[in-house]
Amino acid sequence: MKRFIFYFLFGLMAFLATSGMFILKYHVVGKEKTLARMHNQIEQNHRSIHILQAEWTNLSDAKRLRILVEKNTELQKIKPAQVIHWNDIAFEEQGGA
Repeated sequence: MKRFIFYFLFGLMAFLATSGMFILKYHVVGKEKTLARMHNQIEQNHRSIHILQAEWTNLSDAKRLRILVEKNTELQKIKPAQVIHWNDIAFEEQGGA
């Protein structure tokens, strides 16, 4: 009878260990797939950022912006007479209570 209990418990432990390893492997494989998807998404985001930086460099080019301003606005360069010093600005005094 003691042998039967020993073999039964040993078999049960082996079954539980095997089942636990199978479940663990299943979860690890799922996590590896998730990690691979995340790495692919990160690579795609890096490529997109690189493209957007190149586009921004092109769009913010000073020569291009100057041409667009001259073409689409009626702005003129400022004259020295239009520039004043900070101290020349009259500030309104606020009375205290």
